[in-house]
Amino acid sequence: MSREAAAEKFYSDIEETARLVGVDCSRERISPILSAYRDAFVEGGIVFSVDATRRHVGELNYAFTVPPAIDDPYAHALSNGFVAETDHPVSAVLSDVRARFAIAEHLVDCGVVGGFRKLYAHFPRDLRNVSEIADIPSMPPAVADNVGLFTRYGLCNVAMIGVNYAQKTVSVYSLRANLTLGWDSSEILRIALAPPPRRGLDPSAVPVRIEPNIERFATSSPRVYPGERVNLFAVKWTPAAEYLEVCSYYKLTPMLEKLFVENHEK
Repeated sequence: MSREAAAEKFYSDIEETARLVGVDCSRERISPILSAYRDAFVEGGIVFSVDATRRHVGELNYAFTVPPAIDDPYAHALSNGFVAETDHPVSAVLSDVRARFAIAEHLVDCGVVGGFRKLYAHFPRDLRNVSEIADIPSMPPAVADNVGLFTRYGLCNVAMIGVNYAQKTVSVYSLRANLTLGWDSSEILRIALAPPPRRGLDPSAVPVRIEPNIERFATSSPRVYPGERVNLFAVKWTPAAEYLEVCSYYKLTPMLEKLFVENHEK
């Protein structure tokens, strides 16, 4: 499938998924992202996610692997107008991480309504201690302030950094947990826990009630791989609320393809 055909199919499947969860979908908002990252819809993985417990949020998120041809994901986002030029340290986080660690892949997180949201640097084969993350000059001081907490709960090994440019926050990923921190205080802004993705997850087994449209999303949103659907459920806490994120994989990464498709076929 050509890049253009893959991007067009993906847009069609975004529309279908948005209808399932009752989210307004506009080609005008999504087309710039599809155009800027069109190789991503042929290569790499793609996952849809929704907030399952907060009412009237009206958003459908989708995350995908940045094509390897894009050497500097932040510069690419900047040149396409997805992030604004700023002298805030958030603008240097990704380049500082890239300069120090062996990055396996980058990812982009977007909203159907809100547009471009985050960039991630993933380094699962070069795990780093959280103290090394804290030493990066552009990191929020809150990371260093909470090294003791990371250590106390066995969350020292970091595999990925996520950067939210609009909210000016950084998420630090340790195993199946991640903590989100900012520059304004030492407070932990959000904690998230997620078991590994799995096939055939029954929404009725989730320990909170989810609305019928979210259940339809979890069980019947579009996907482009064979066999049972792959899902992931994450529980997230902020100082104000607890909520559940439901993910449905649209396209598997090569690693998940090997785990869920190749091994299943043997």
